[in-house]
Amino acid sequence: GKTTFFNLLTGLLKPTKGEIFIGANSYDEINIPQFRENIGYVTQEPTILNDTAANNIGFYSGDPNSKEYKLRIADAARIAKCQFIDEMPEGMSTVLGERGVKISGGQQQRIAIARELLKNPKLLVMDEATSALDAESEKYIQQEIIKMKNKRTMVIIAHRLSTVKHCDLIYVFSKGEVVETGSFEFLYNNEQSLFRKMCNQQGLS
Repeated sequence: GKTTFFNLLTGLLKPTKGEIFIGANSYDEINIPQFRENIGYVTQEPTILNDTAANNIGFYSGDPNSKEYKLRIADAARIAKCQFIDEMPEGMSTVLGERGVKISGGQQQRIAIARELLKNPKLLVMDEATSALDAESEKYIQQEIIKMKNKRTMVIIAHRLSTVKHCDLIYVFSKGEVVETGSFEFLYNNEQSLFRKMCNQQGLS
């Protein structure tokens, strides 16, 4: 149900019953294309262009020759733990190849995270965005996500439950329905909850 949830959230699908609201405004009343401009989306399989690392992060969102543009890209890359770029022969000017063939899956995801952080959206959706990362990189990015709390709204879709440990609210989906809602502590402390069972399966406490 998570893909359907995202499609509803972004207005790509309309609910067959009921309404979706942002604040006091129904989705039927807002400008959906304009609303989407405020959304950042990091997927499990990010799009990587056959272009430089800098342009893949910047996505042509500024003047590549300006000092400010380069500093903003470098800052986004730092937060997303893209230090591997500095180790490449041409650094930010390194061409990543068709579909990012020159870098690993985890590195592609870090590029995609940096791209959306640079965009600075009001709503950031991360769909299994750290699934291909090693434990150390995931922990680092989680710490950066915690720092973003109260600065933007984040929706984190994940099967790896350590990713959502610090979320204000967790919604547990089963067979297309929300079956449990609450903080990590609230859901985990309920020994009969589906969430507690999933945590035990993943060795998470």
